[in-house]
Amino acid sequence: MSLPESMQYNLGGQASVPARTRLARFDSTNTSYVSESNNKIIIPVSADGFISTADSYLYMTITNNSTTQPATLDGNIACVINKIEISVQGSSGKVETMDRYSVYHLYDQLWNMSSEELTFLNATAGGCVIQESPLGWSPIGDSLAAGGGQASWTMKLKMGFLNDLFQKALPMTLPQFQLEITLNSATAALTHHASAAAHTYTITNARYYAPVFQILDENVMANYTQSLRSQTISWVGQCVGTIINTNATGASTQSFQLNPRYQSLNALVTCQRQADKISAAASDCNTAMNMLGVEKYQYRINGENMPSDGIDYTASTDIARAYREASRSMAKHGHVYAKSHGLTALRFQSANAIGTGSGSGSMSVALKRFSDDKRLIFQGLNTSTNSAPTTLQVTYASTNNAVSDLTTFALYDCMWILSPDGMVVATF
Repeated sequence: MSLPESMQYNLGGQASVPARTRLARFDSTNTSYVSESNNKIIIPVSADGFISTADSYLYMTITNNSTTQPATLDGNIACVINKIEISVQGSSGKVETMDRYSVYHLYDQLWNMSSEELTFLNATAGGCVIQESPLGWSPIGDSLAAGGGQASWTMKLKMGFLNDLFQKALPMTLPQFQLEITLNSATAALTHHASAAAHTYTITNARYYAPVFQILDENVMANYTQSLRSQTISWVGQCVGTIINTNATGASTQSFQLNPRYQSLNALVTCQRQADKISAAASDCNTAMNMLGVEKYQYRINGENMPSDGIDYTASTDIARAYREASRSMAKHGHVYAKSHGLTALRFQSANAIGTGSGSGSMSVALKRFSDDKRLIFQGLNTSTNSAPTTLQVTYASTNNAVSDLTTFALYDCMWILSPDGMVVATF
């Protein structure tokens, strides 16, 4: 027999170590950036304590440069980012890179958005105006008026280096690292009038904010410093590789080369977007995906078919397996399925490329072995040593009447190791 916890007075929390916390601000190296010219934002980050990246965010002001046409954010402020690279001073190469960042960020957000986050993003990131009845998501973000309309927004960066699976802070003594953010063109980032082909936008006040902790207990810090001299420190996050293919029109079975090589490949998510819509100023270039013409798909990895019997797909009548596989693939660490408030069955099967009815379907395969245990890392499929090609085979019907871009996101675990000499190595 046991007392309920409400009566167990011997239970309690532990006192926190004495510490000091401040919200640190890291400014970009330039004051302004224009989408079609000087479009790379560089932000150096260095602190005299532990950087709590779990609570960090990017801040920026966006200005519509068109004198005649208004524009809206495609999804939210994440739409302006084409690529993010992270490098660490004294370490060779990039420790992380994500291409087509805006497409992944907005898709991941859609799959993992609760109703609470929907309202939060509307207030902080320029997300859609809330639909009161029913409460729902829309790709139509904040509107920027013609003639210099502007707004300031924030966003959390979805980079594995900055998002340890167990929310660890970046270690003290980590050398300065650098965020390199390449902007999208105005056509890709904004949704605006079709005649505004020469549309541009300007980004100012680009800053990265993060809490920085300083431990005030001398004994704790002495032990930490001693451990740094004799052992490595590591943290783990999920990274995203980007693989790009293009399909052909017409009824046929087509094979697309992927070939990701990782120790722990957690999932493959293929987003199909019509090529003519991506380059159209009035389309939702980042948020509109579709399953146009898809009758069946199957990945082949390490010489095996995955899933073993392939996934049949018919809009309205047979979408369940495709939806379930996508939900498993986009689930957060320790969860079996993603928890989405905004991605309904209707949106998953829609082929629209603009407005509230934009489609969000994808071809996916989840590859984690034990996806419900938060304690485990490197649970994905090891493709690093297998020479067999990885492909996606898609059977298209005659309704496949438009050339499409197929962007496949390879989700994988990566471990960063900080050695006593200050070098940082990414292992994946």
